[in-house]
Amino acid sequence: MWTGVAWKANHPLTSPAIDATVQAHHLLTRHHQEGTMARHHTGGCMCGKVRFEVSGALREVIACHCRECQRASSNHVTATATQPGSLKIVEDVVLA
Repeated sequence: MWTGVAWKANHPLTSPAIDATVQAHHLLTRHHQEGTMARHHTGGCMCGKVRFEVSGALREVIACHCRECQRASSNHVTATATQPGSLKIVEDVVLA
């Protein structure tokens, strides 16, 4: 399975800005691989308008819509899953 860590280390277009984005975006994948999967996670969309918190275990990241993942995986989506009721929307700014 593809991971953000492999992309970050091997992608020919790696730059400091892309490194920071990929590093933040794939934090959950790296923690899972390292065996230190936290029980509380925060995240959000790339524009910052939506923020969320998840409590409890997550499965591996298997779906993501960001451009970096689309380029690296040649797919349009990657996703994860958690238990019902463990997702809380912290901030939700409606875009005009």
